[in-house]
Amino acid sequence: MYSTAGMETHRLPIYQTYGHLTRDEEAPVPTPIGAWEEKEEDNIDENVYRGDWADLPELILEKIYSTLNMSQRYAASQVCRNWYYAFHLPASWHTFVFDDHTLTRRKYNYYSGWTHMLDHLRTQMCLSTVGKHFKALIFAPETNFYNLYEFMSMISYYAETKHHALLSGLGSKVHTLRYTFPCSQATRDEDARLYGTGDHHRPSQENTLDQCTTMTHLTIINATKYICPLLHLTTFVNLKVLVVSPQNIGDDVIKALADSNLAHLHIVQNRYTPVDVVAVLQADTISRVIELYKDTLRVYGHTCLPRYHQAKSFHDRMDSWLLLMCRQSPNLETLMIRERISTATCLLIAHARPTLKHLYIRRNAVILRCDWGYNPEWSSEFYAWLKSCAQSYDEVEKEIAAMLGQSHWTMLSDKEYRNIKQTFVQFGQSDQ
Repeated sequence: MYSTAGMETHRLPIYQTYGHLTRDEEAPVPTPIGAWEEKEEDNIDENVYRGDWADLPELILEKIYSTLNMSQRYAASQVCRNWYYAFHLPASWHTFVFDDHTLTRRKYNYYSGWTHMLDHLRTQMCLSTVGKHFKALIFAPETNFYNLYEFMSMISYYAETKHHALLSGLGSKVHTLRYTFPCSQATRDEDARLYGTGDHHRPSQENTLDQCTTMTHLTIINATKYICPLLHLTTFVNLKVLVVSPQNIGDDVIKALADSNLAHLHIVQNRYTPVDVVAVLQADTISRVIELYKDTLRVYGHTCLPRYHQAKSFHDRMDSWLLLMCRQSPNLETLMIRERISTATCLLIAHARPTLKHLYIRRNAVILRCDWGYNPEWSSEFYAWLKSCAQSYDEVEKEIAAMLGQSHWTMLSDKEYRNIKQTFVQFGQSDQ
């Protein structure tokens, strides 16, 4: 005999019992008594107004759909008839985001296990239904380049052939294309798996770009690891803003862009830019800018801080070339100087172009001296004034403020120069 005193007992749920069943009858699933009894706090009062979610206007529904991914849009379309109708509105598909799970299906790979592969039938149905409404194509960082290659190839093929009426107009409205590489050398994960395409990815990118004839803004940063000028950048007749890395732009590209309608050109270098193509301000660079853009140049400068050696000698610096650019560019409004110059050069720049609205100069790069020789075009009084004011930073700032018509003007510290907020164009997007 075992004693049950002091032992903890557990009560089993009580199930409903049924009588004897014949062979043709099916026993119901036993259910605990009281399992389906409604609680008082769960009672829903139908008289309480909770909003007309089914009657939202189309503008609001289009805004909601524009923030959802593919699977979320499908789930939202099942809410009601009005939301299903908004699912097919053109504005709901103006922005299309492609990632690792977009239009894919799971497939077992002997080497990699279960992976998400692009479903060509679903992709064709999607492009034929809403592809003509795309205005912004955003490619999120992906680990499977093969899916991206296949998707770009399908878009390029359908846009070129136009063999089906449902696919007409595909890519004709695209004005923005954003592509982000998943690789990050700074925070590199050695366990991450990347599936390549065997050097077929870049041609598919170029073919996709060829179909975006109405594009006005284009940002391509570090598209290649080594020097590879992209001549396709010159084929966009409506392009207004171009943001590109220095290794993807060469002499031929610069000359072709000079004859285009491009209004803003940003050359961006970062930690991934090859060392041999770092944008160092040189005489031939400024001379080419003066030759090609002197009549339309409004903004010129280098953001961030220089990470290369700068000469101290006047003949090795860019003082004379910067002054020449200011004299030759009548529409210049903004000038950013991070290179080493003298205080006399600062005064001459402000004197040569008093119409400047913004003049940014790094204080740590300014040398306190007047290393300019006498110019026959100057009067003796002007040269004496230049040599006198160039001996003091405070006098230079006061004189520049007076010439520019500003109440206060100062040189910037490295931190202030690094935090300059561009109000005209910030990497291809207007700040308003």
